[in-house]
Amino acid sequence: MNAKQWVFTVLFCSATYAAEPAVPVLNAPLQDAVNIPARTLLIWNAAVGAATYHIQLATDSLFNDMILNDSTLRTASRMIGPLPVDTKYYWRVRAKNASGVGAFSATWSFTTGEKKFFGLFDQ
Repeated sequence: MNAKQWVFTVLFCSATYAAEPAVPVLNAPLQDAVNIPARTLLIWNAAVGAATYHIQLATDSLFNDMILNDSTLRTASRMIGPLPVDTKYYWRVRAKNASGVGAFSATWSFTTGEKKFFGLFDQ
């Protein structure tokens, strides 16, 4: 090859990009459930394509007063509590993967049960 010739190499790459994960579907406690124990397990269905989950728990439906904001979950559940009793909570979950963050699930609510005291003279 002489100095006036150039060699060009063209590389074609193909890559597969994963889509953003699906939206999780909440499972338990059920929407508007009452008398939920102050320590309970929040459960949702695993989202297709999810690597991790981000859960939020708040005492208002706009999530301004958040009790929990955890984006490190690798399973489709989270134990919470103990929470104050006789209080309404709102929760939602979204999935994440290398391609991005999915939309939040529907927001569900539940109310913790009243604390019961039983003494020696209770029937």
